[in-house]
Amino acid sequence: MNQVISLEIKSEDFRQNYVPEPIVPVNGRHWMLDFAPARDLLKATLLNRTPSADAHLFRERGANIPALDVRLDEMIDVLGMRGEPRPVGHVDCIASSVKLLVRMFREAVSLR
Repeated sequence: MNQVISLEIKSEDFRQNYVPEPIVPVNGRHWMLDFAPARDLLKATLLNRTPSADAHLFRERGANIPALDVRLDEMIDVLGMRGEPRPVGHVDCIASSVKLLVRMFREAVSLR
């Protein structure tokens, strides 16, 4: 149990110089952007946060999908779901679909 403890204070130790590191690094496209119930939840959250957003709950336009994906990726962080594991198997997909749809309807109800 030998632990080396450094008593040296650096500028990074002070709050004004602190640079936060992302908790989960973003490596490519998140699985929630390709999972229909998760995508609906992200669109409902986007519409709730910014009503003027050009996102429709149940239809998408082909030309602006890449721009919409960037905004939806930001909503993953807003919801705090970046670290959610990808569902594996049929039972896991059904369980996560139900969980995401319940959350999506709660977001959609709060749009009114």
